[in-house]
Amino acid sequence: MAQAALALNGDSVKNIIICLLSSLMLAGCVNTHQPVRNGFVQIKFDIDENGQPLNLRVVESYPVGYFDEASLNAISKQKYEPKVVNGTPVKLLNQKVRFLFEVTE
Repeated sequence: MAQAALALNGDSVKNIIICLLSSLMLAGCVNTHQPVRNGFVQIKFDIDENGQPLNLRVVESYPVGYFDEASLNAISKQKYEPKVVNGTPVKLLNQKVRFLFEVTE
């Protein structure tokens, strides 16, 4: 079974279990000959005025490339609450998310 914890915005870290089914989470992972038990992916992205994630980029991952696609797909499918300043939604730049993966039997 695969489990991924999502840590939001470094300072206010929240752990959210986003997937408990290995068939869903590992479907987007690279198939290698050696089983991978643990890993992480750190992603930076922007959130537009409508709450859509933009400019997604992997800034660090281990093992490199293994969980990247699954993590990018998870972020891209989310809709976020945009930041509101003086009653107007504004773009948020350089948001950080860190996925932690632990594969168990």
